[in-house]
Amino acid sequence: LEQRVSEQQRYEQQIKQLEQTIQQTNQDFTKIQHERLILQQENQRMNIENDNLTVQLNKLEIQNESMTSRLTEALSESAKKAHEQQHWQEQHQFIQVKYNEQNQFFNELQTQHAMLLQQSKIIKTEINELREQNKLLAHEKWELGQEKAQLYGQLKQLESNV
Repeated sequence: LEQRVSEQQRYEQQIKQLEQTIQQTNQDFTKIQHERLILQQENQRMNIENDNLTVQLNKLEIQNESMTSRLTEALSESAKKAHEQQHWQEQHQFIQVKYNEQNQFFNELQTQHAMLLQQSKIIKTEINELREQNKLLAHEKWELGQEKAQLYGQLKQLESNV
C-alpha cells in the first residue's frame, strides 16, 4: 500500500510536470503565433510599399522615356535635357536599389514565415503528443484508483474477518 501511495504521488508529480510542460508549450506557441502575425503584418506592409515603389518606378520609367524623346527633338536644349535625363536616371537607380533591397527583405520575411510555420506545426504536434500522454496517465491513475479501492476493500474484509 505504501508503494502504491508512493507510485500515486510520483504519478501526480509527473502529471503536474506534464501540465507545466503543456502550459509552457502553449505559451511558446502563442508567442510564435504573435511573432508570426507581426511578421505577416510587416510582410503586408512591405508588399504595399513594394507595390508603391513599383508604381513609382513605372512612373519614373515613363518620365525617363519622355525626357529621352524631348532630348532628341530639342537639339538646342540638349545640354539641359541631358542633365535632366541624368537626374531621372539617378532617381531611377536609387528607386531600383531600394526596390531590390525591399525585395530581398521580403524574401527574408517569407523565409522566416516558412520557418515559423514549421515551428508552429512541430509545437502543435508536441502539444497533441503531450495531451495523449496526459490522457494515458489519467487512465492509469483511474486504474490505480480502482486497484487501490479493491485492495482497500480486501483489507477491510480481512480486518473484519480477524
